[in-house]
Formats: sequence, C-alpha cells, structure tokens
Amino acid sequence: RFYNNPFGRFFGLGPTSPKTAKAYFTASTYLASVNVAYNFSPQWRLGLLEKFYYVNLKSPLPGKLPDLQTVYGPAQGVFDNRNLTSSLYVTFNSHGFNASDIPFSLTDGTASFFFSTTGMGSESSYAGTDWMVKQAFAYGPKRLFSTVLRLHYKQLAGGGTPYYEMPTLGAP
Repeated sequence: RFYNNPFGRFFGLGPTSPKTAKAYFTASTYLASVNVAYNFSPQWRLGLLEKFYYVNLKSPLPGKLPDLQTVYGPAQGVFDNRNLTSSLYVTFNSHGFNASDIPFSLTDGTASFFFSTTGMGSESSYAGTDWMVKQAFAYGPKRLFSTVLRLHYKQLAGGGTPYYEMPTLGAP
C-alpha cells in the first residue's frame, strides 16, 4: 500500500508536551504486510503480522507552520524511517470468523504484542502492546439502527520509537 498524507500533524514528544508543540508535515508512506493466522476455535484466532514501513517526510503544504522537521528534527527521532514490525496477536469474535450471516450484535477484541529491532534491519528498536475491543449493537424496528463502541489502548516502550508510531493526539 502506498499513500500520501498531505495534512499530517504531530503533537509533541510525551504527555507533557504543550499544545504549542503541534507541528505539521507531509509524508509518503509505503507499507507491505503479511498476516498469518490460525483459528483454534470458531471464535478465537492466533496470528502473526509482519509490517514493513518506509516513511519519507516532505515539507508541509504552504501555510502550515511550524514544520515538523524544523521543530523536532533527527536529534529527536523525526526523520525518514524504515521499520519491520513483528506482531503476535490473539483475537476473539463472538460471532465466529467463518459465519456467513451478518450479526445483529457483535463483540470483537484483539490483544497483541509487537516489536521492531535494528537487528532485523529496522532503523529503530521499540516494543509495545496493543489492545482493542469493539461492541456492536443493532436496535429499532427490524434492527435498522446500530451503534458501535470501541476502546483502543496502545502502550509503547523503547527510546527509538518512530514519531509515526506515537499517538496522534497529544498534549496533557
């Protein structure tokens, strides 16, 4: 997959960053991924996901200041980056992965551990966990309406975490 992000925003390094730390960027991102999984029951899946990222930073669109590279720069980990990230995950789907009908309600959750290391060709070494739970509800006459609640938590560790893996919302 290839995509350009002309409106990238970065909110600083860490939860103590002030709101004034926001900076803009434009980036081209190349992503290749391979996912291998095994359904060990109708509702449970164990998988391995390999993702290769290459992010090429560019100057932001005119009028979008300050520029990410000017504010942070390579000394703080903001530069063109290449990473291979390995992730081991387990997923639960209350409806089952092979069901052919569309469910009226659904609980879906994934827990994963991921890492990237310079020993495997990445420019950064970091690790983390990623947790996500979704609950879908259908209601009303003929179940015409639906609502989805989603909870997502991601924890990163390591001094070399690339800026694009950091949370997109920032400041205290």
